[in-house]
Amino acid sequence: MNVGRWLRIGIIGGFGPRASAHFYRLLVDICSQRYQAVQDSDYPYVILVSLASEAVSETGVVHEAVLVRDITRVLRVFDKLGINVVAIPCNAVYAYLDRFPKYTQIQLVNLPEEVAIAASKLQAKDIGVVCSWGLRSTRAYDPYFLAKGIEVHYPEISTQALIDRWILEVMGGCYSTQTTTGLLEVVDTLTRQHDAVVLACSEISVLVSSSLLPSNVIDSMYILAKATLELALRSSSVATPSPAAGPGPLSRATCTAASPAVPRPPAAGDDTPLA
Repeated sequence: MNVGRWLRIGIIGGFGPRASAHFYRLLVDICSQRYQAVQDSDYPYVILVSLASEAVSETGVVHEAVLVRDITRVLRVFDKLGINVVAIPCNAVYAYLDRFPKYTQIQLVNLPEEVAIAASKLQAKDIGVVCSWGLRSTRAYDPYFLAKGIEVHYPEISTQALIDRWILEVMGGCYSTQTTTGLLEVVDTLTRQHDAVVLACSEISVLVSSSLLPSNVIDSMYILAKATLELALRSSSVATPSPAAGPGPLSRATCTAASPAVPRPPAAGDDTPLA
């Protein structure tokens, strides 16, 4: 890749912190897997702001005015710092996309639009949406899917209550394999009922690796990370590297060869000095 210092990405996180950390890891993984990033300078310049905001809960956005105020403050800072692409790893926030101020230098990734594009590539005619109650209530995704001729469906109300509980478990770090099993059962049911399914909540994405999901299940956080990098590359002043170029994902041997050996620290009680 070797263009990292020209890519200036801002992440407005904290909705919640664990999901934001998961999103950043996805961003880093895609850099190495799709763009062969190894050295620190291969990775993008990223500022992640984790807001301690009262605007969002496990059910979605609960204080719209607070949300707009908090995000606007960060956008102003990002604009001064020269950030040109901003991602917000929280699906529910995108219902208020038109409320945020526009800056000439900042491009905000439109997550619902990117997810709808991914669904259309699957040639889906209908889709099941796994999300918080708040996103379900605002129907923020519906116009984007309907514009592409995709019918939108949500789980039963009893299942929705379970999903909101799982979101809260992830927020508090008390989720378990039982949580993941429950989610996968819901996803399995929806994939049998619809052409595609989208995990439209950042906490839900924490529970299962996108690489383990069926091909017709869309992980919104993976889509956001991928779209963020692609937009940053397009908006930069350097040539865009092709994901298909090069040898593909780095092997362990390649990474080992690219990095010098690191001396192993002595075992407990071993007074031998490091080499």
